[in-house]
Amino acid sequence: MNSPSIISKFLLLYLKVSGYKHKLNHSYWLNNKSVSSPSKYFKNKFQLSDFDKGDHKTWSISAENSNGKKVILYLHGGGYTRGLDKVHWKFIEKLISRTGFTFCVPDFPLSPKHTATTVFDFLIPVYKKVLADYGPENIILMGDSSGGGMALGLTQLLIQKKIDRPSQLILLSPWLDLTLSNPNIEEIEDADPLLDRKLLQKLGEYYTGELDNTNFMVSPIYGDIKRIPPTTLFIGSEELFLSDCRKLKIRAESEPIIFNYREFKGLVHNWMFRRIPEASMALDMIATQVKLRPDDMEDPVNAGGNFWS
Repeated sequence: MNSPSIISKFLLLYLKVSGYKHKLNHSYWLNNKSVSSPSKYFKNKFQLSDFDKGDHKTWSISAENSNGKKVILYLHGGGYTRGLDKVHWKFIEKLISRTGFTFCVPDFPLSPKHTATTVFDFLIPVYKKVLADYGPENIILMGDSSGGGMALGLTQLLIQKKIDRPSQLILLSPWLDLTLSNPNIEEIEDADPLLDRKLLQKLGEYYTGELDNTNFMVSPIYGDIKRIPPTTLFIGSEELFLSDCRKLKIRAESEPIIFNYREFKGLVHNWMFRRIPEASMALDMIATQVKLRPDDMEDPVNAGGNFWS
């Protein structure tokens, strides 16, 4: 997108002037006051059910007029340490209203108590259940921030284990490399008003556990992408993760895959959750994308255009 909206410009200015990044300190990330369960309003508006895998639930949410055919398996962000929040539930509500699809939302284990190995040991059975219920052609895997990296890593693991992959991937401001060692990050590090590089690297250490921090399960930028399903990635130009998203885009261009890259100028991390015009645009674009038939996914109109700033 060529220019951010007035509201987005004001938001960026406010976040920088207010020093909001300092509020997102180590204590914030380890003090989990998230809303793991849907609200009473949410339960009244949609049809809800859940199933347990160990000590953690996975919510199944659908509208009364749901077509029942397609499902979005959604992996939430939160630095691996924070659970589902109100903004996630609101985002899910908006997408259900736009698509009529069912959402499956795992309340997966969190670090530092749990590590990536435990998380994937939980997610694989969840995915297999969704796979048995819907079939691979009807599953869209979506994730934001740390959940975006998790979604790509899970897909790579499914391919490695020869489990049917989902039909599409939707990655929202994804954290693709826990090392955050891309030299281009230095050029945009100060521009991000929310994310602190050293603090995120510490959170990454909690999550990595016994794995190497370049293992594809925690840093999918280092994994094989040539067999991933059609993928759509949304990112803002004021995000710490921008450099690695651009790196993934460049890698994807040399592979026989469909990769829709959508970079919006002047927007901050997880901007698609905020009350700005671009968020509504992204929701509409996502809704259009997930409804596409496989034969339509390479259509240049449907695939989106050049959103590079």
